[in-house]
Amino acid sequence: MQATSPTPPPILGLHHFAWAVEDWTALRDAADVCAYHGVRIETNPTRHGATRGHCLYFFDPVGNRNEVFTGGYWVDPEAEPTVWTEAEMGRALFWYDGIVRPRFLTVHS
Repeated sequence: MQATSPTPPPILGLHHFAWAVEDWTALRDAADVCAYHGVRIETNPTRHGATRGHCLYFFDPVGNRNEVFTGGYWVDPEAEPTVWTEAEMGRALFWYDGIVRPRFLTVHS
């Protein structure tokens, strides 16, 4: 009988903190503050496709990813659910460019 290697444990960690702001203007203000202070912005202000909300992703000085978020769908309990396929995942996360960069899925703190 041949010995097998144990299955490696899953990669665990924090993906990001999320901060809700009042509106698009407040989100742009957050981006301005980040830019002014030299904070590394990962994803410029954009729109999530799945929620239709607006978002900004940046890294704080400790290395944690943060999201500033506003808006989004109002839930209608009688509406049919929106189904996103794996092929549409880029646009579900980042509506405008439709690209999910590998770093967004692999960097955790």
